[in-house]
Amino acid sequence: MYLTLFFCFFLEGCSPKAHLEEVQTLGKKCGFESEKIQTHFYDLMMFIKLGDPHLIHIYLEGDGFAWFNKYEMAEDPTPDDPMGFRVACEDTSNATLIFLTRPCHYGLKRSCSYQDWTFERFSQKILNAYREVLDLLKTRYPHAVFHLYGYSGGAFLALLLGEKEPDITKITTFAGNLDHKVWTRFQGYTPLTGSLDIEDFEALSKIEQIHYIGENDLEIPVDVYQSYQNHFQKETHNLKFIFVKNFEHTSDWPLFWNEQQTY
Repeated sequence: MYLTLFFCFFLEGCSPKAHLEEVQTLGKKCGFESEKIQTHFYDLMMFIKLGDPHLIHIYLEGDGFAWFNKYEMAEDPTPDDPMGFRVACEDTSNATLIFLTRPCHYGLKRSCSYQDWTFERFSQKILNAYREVLDLLKTRYPHAVFHLYGYSGGAFLALLLGEKEPDITKITTFAGNLDHKVWTRFQGYTPLTGSLDIEDFEALSKIEQIHYIGENDLEIPVDVYQSYQNHFQKETHNLKFIFVKNFEHTSDWPLFWNEQQTY
């Protein structure tokens, strides 16, 4: 399924409501049903496409529009292009498919502050929200294993969940930010104070991981992947890094994923 970019992608200033309507339209085209999830602090949109109840593929969106410019935080972090969801739409497996938005996106701003999509985008509070959603899914699918898929900043959330949740057996990332400290230092950005770091690399070493890297990605440099890999020392048999020729950070990852699954 090859889906064009959204109308809002070509415009500036689309409202969160307009973005939500478009992402819901995308969901319907892809066969997903939408559901609003209330966690302790945040509201999230969850899109579900039913399949094998024993295998759940969960897709996590990127950071979205965190900063208006180098000095001003964005008023709303909703992404113009929901790349993570468009990648999910190209999943051709028989698994049950789940796409989760990020906190504060699409106008769902209960308990939100600017910090939640900037310096604290990977905070304990945000991680807890996703763990609450996982707990909900475990009650619905008690015999399932979970595979996580993350685009850009969604990749780091997948890793944070992977080190805590034993039911997660595979993590796949696309242009993933696997080390936000190296990323901010390389780009000259302010460090993400208030965000978590990965602590249990031993737990992650037991999870099969595939990280797709854009060969021409100027947003997430190779240093990020090298730093992440170095934490595993000799325990790298579950790690695979694949460079995608001529790809940048915002290249057509959905098309890539569609074609990759045919191999």
